[in-house]
Amino acid sequence: MSRPIFLHLDGNSFYCSCERLFRPELRGKPVVVLSNNDGCIVALTKEAKAVGLKRGMPLFKVKDIVEANKVTVLSSNYELYNSISGRMQRTVAGMIPRMESYSIDEVFGDLTGVEDGDPARLTALAQSIRERVYKWGGIPTCAGIAPTRTLAKLCDHFAKTYRFNGVVNWLELTEERRTKAMEITPIKEIWGIGAKNREKLEAMGVKTVLDFARMDSALICKRFTVVLERTQREILGISCIPLDEHPEPKQQIVRTRSFATASSDIGTILSAVSVHMAEAVKDLRQQKSAAKT
Repeated sequence: MSRPIFLHLDGNSFYCSCERLFRPELRGKPVVVLSNNDGCIVALTKEAKAVGLKRGMPLFKVKDIVEANKVTVLSSNYELYNSISGRMQRTVAGMIPRMESYSIDEVFGDLTGVEDGDPARLTALAQSIRERVYKWGGIPTCAGIAPTRTLAKLCDHFAKTYRFNGVVNWLELTEERRTKAMEITPIKEIWGIGAKNREKLEAMGVKTVLDFARMDSALICKRFTVVLERTQREILGISCIPLDEHPEPKQQIVRTRSFATASSDIGTILSAVSVHMAEAVKDLRQQKSAAKT
C-alpha cells in the first residue's frame, strides 16, 4: 500500500491578488484590504508588510504609515473573491485525483500513489498546478508536499517565507534541513495549535516546531488533549487526519456584510440585502439543505 502524500496549496495575499487582477497598476506596490466595516486590515501584500503593517491592525492607528508609504487601501469584495476562488479550486481539482476545499484561498490534495510517489515528479506536478492556476486565474500561489496534512501546510509556509521556488517538498529535504526548518519556525505556524494552547506551550518553554516535535507525547496527553497529541504525530510524519472531500453540512449560514458608508435609501438597502440573501441561499442549496423556518 502506498504511503500517504498530501498537497497543500493556497493563494499568496489572496484578496490583494484578486484586486490586482482588475488593477494591474497595483502590482509591486503596497496594498491592503480592509474588513467588512473598513475597520481593520484583513489582507496585505509583501510590500505592505515591508513598511510595518500587519494583519489585524486597525486602519485609524496606522494612517501615518499608510500615507507616508502611499499604501493603496481597498474595501473587501467577497463576491469577487468567492468567484475567483471557485475558478482557482476547479483548476486544481482538474489536475489531482482527490481534493478538499479547505477555505476560500486554500486546498488540500491527496497525492497518494500519484507519479509513483517519486518526490521530484511530485514537485514538478505542484509547479505545473501553480503555473496553471496563475495562467487560468491570475492568482500566484505556493505549495507544500508532505506525508501528513499538517506537515504539508507547514511546508507551504516554508515556501512563502524562505527562498524556495514556490514549492517545498518534505520528501526532498534532508534530515538536517528538516531539523533546521523546524528549529527556526515558531509553534504559531503549526496548523491545529490555537492561541490558548500556544501560550501554555510557550510557558513550558516549547517555542518552536522542533521543541514541539521533541515533547513527550504522554505529557501532551496529560496536560492538553489527544487532539494536540495527534498534531504532534502529524508533525512527526504519521498521518492522522485524512482528506475530507465531503465535509458535514453547515448548521448555520451567515452573511454579515456591511456598508462602507451609511445609507438611508431604502432601495439601496433592499437591493443589498436581496443580493446577500441570494448568496446565502445558494450556499444552502449547494449543500442540499433546507431551512426549517
